[in-house]
Formats: sequence, C-alpha cells, structure tokens
Amino acid sequence: MDNLANNDVFRDATDKMIYWSKLFGVMSYILGVLMILGGIVILFSGVELVPGVGGFTGIFYILLSALYFYPGKLLLDFSKITRQALDSNDNEKFAEGFIPMGQLFKFWGVITIIMLGVYALMFLIGILGALFS
Repeated sequence: MDNLANNDVFRDATDKMIYWSKLFGVMSYILGVLMILGGIVILFSGVELVPGVGGFTGIFYILLSALYFYPGKLLLDFSKITRQALDSNDNEKFAEGFIPMGQLFKFWGVITIIMLGVYALMFLIGILGALFS
C-alpha cells in the first residue's frame, strides 16, 4: 500500500469534493458581490428595511459579505491545491490541500460558537426584560 491518493475509491471521492468545493467557492464569491451591491444600493438609495436604520443596514450587508468571501476563498484554495496534487500524484501537496478545508471548519465553528452566544444573550435579555417589565 503506497498512499491514499492512489486508492481509486478515495480519488473518486476527493474528485467529487474538489468539484463541489469549487462550485460552492464560486457561488460564495457571487453571493458576496451581490450582497455588497445590495448594501451599496441600500446605503445610497435611502431605502430603509427597518425604519431609522437605512444606512446601518447597508453597512451591515457590506460587512456581512465577508462571511461569503472568506469561506469561498478557502474552498477555492482547497479545490485548486488538491486538484494539482491529484493530477501530479504529489502526496505533500495533497496533504497541503486539506489545510484550507480545516481552516474552513474552524471558521464556521467559531461563527457557530459566536452565534450561540448571541442567541443565549438574547434569550437572557428576553427573560430579564419579561421579569422586570
């Protein structure tokens, strides 16, 4: 047994991962650009989705677009490096290709923990508001 990259089942599964990660990476970039454009329209058109916070909503959309660009970059990095490794049968490059995938899971893990904290805080504020109103 020489390495995992020479295992046909593993190569096929990795090839599918590369395809889908490239697709989702490109889609993340497209959605990020659309969010930036939407934020700019909201910012400069005076449209207020929530009364009194039109400018803030536009800025929020623009900042939120970063949540699409960074994971998209990681997915594209994974697909590019791993594709090159499979094509050249380079084990070191193959292992290097999975580094962005690990960073992607770390990124979404941190975002998930932050959102759980925000939800817990909102729940606590809601309970305190109900008790003292």
